Amino acid sequence: MTEIPTSSDEITAEWLTTVLAEAGLSGGATVQAIGKQRIGEGVGFIGELNRITLEFDGEPPAACPRSLIAKIPTSDEAYRSIAELLDLYGREHNFYQQVAARTGISTPAVYHNAADADRHAYILLLEDLSHTRVGDQLASCSIDDARLALQEVARLHGGWWQSPQLAQFDWIPDSADPEYIALLKDVYQAGWPALLAKQGDELAEFPAGFIDIGDRFGKHFEEVFARMNEGPKTLAHFDYRLDNMLFDDSGDSTRLVVIDWQLVHRSVGLLDVSYFLSGNFPVEVRRKLEREMVHYYHDQLISNGVGDYSFDRCWEDYRLSTLALLFFMVSNQNDIDLAKLNDRGQELITAIFERYATTILDVDAGAFLPD
Repeated sequence: MTEIPTSSDEITAEWLTTVLAEAGLSGGATVQAIGKQRIGEGVGFIGELNRITLEFDGEPPAACPRSLIAKIPTSDEAYRSIAELLDLYGREHNFYQQVAARTGISTPAVYHNAADADRHAYILLLEDLSHTRVGDQLASCSIDDARLALQEVARLHGGWWQSPQLAQFDWIPDSADPEYIALLKDVYQAGWPALLAKQGDELAEFPAGFIDIGDRFGKHFEEVFARMNEGPKTLAHFDYRLDNMLFDDSGDSTRLVVIDWQLVHRSVGLLDVSYFLSGNFPVEVRRKLEREMVHYYHDQLISNGVGDYSFDRCWEDYRLSTLALLFFMVSNQNDIDLAKLNDRGQELITAIFERYATTILDVDAGAFLPD
């Protein structure tokens, strides 16, 4: 087995020659020189991305990439330790190896996919989709792009809706697992006071009524997740946001390519929908479009073969799932050092916290919580 690079410096022309040959892509051509460009800074936190351009000695086959994206673990020890604890690198490795071709939606082509659990080493060589429009969670998107995102996530969810096949992938966490819920509860109860302490300093003040909901959520954590997990289970992306979407306008119609599958779960599909609608649109835009967009998602689910799931149930599951945004807020503030982020990263965290808090209040998610 070819050694797995542990830094971008170890991704060399010689190493790429070997792995492209092993993949049957190079046709015997040798990589003579490479160029590297760091990309995606301020967008993701647990991986490092480099665009690599290749110069060959000889002419490789047309299927051989002339540029590609290399994804390796972050060099930041704090973020990396979290990813290793949750086996996020191994999860994405397994996703591309076992599930990607069966999702029903577009994911990048994979040229090389290697992981070593003992060394916590991991690398993906992915299709370079630099000709696409990269989504921007901070700037938001058009209604057409939002509909496409919901259409594709409904295709993903519909294809795995209540599927017994999900049980064969024991590396995919189940959001109904009692041990898993207990772990999340510990993280939340430890992190919620720390999040509140950052108000007025690193974060803006939260809106009236929000803190009471967060307090009650912590007290009734298991009950909320138990009720949430009564909803139909499917394959959920769990980080379904514009920064993880590439819009390809090169054909007759726009194609959406979804990336970053480290957090994939067996869970309630509406968690992806609430995460997307709450975190990717300015508050006033989301308020105008929210119910219409959930209706559109529900229509797409039905067209993908889902039955016995009314819109009223879908809307209730959506409202309930927004409570999980509280956990995402706490885990983000635990995992991310705002001082280390670039300007865009800091602005993004500030924006999504405001968006999450107002969504929870607007849909009256607190009504699901005992007093």
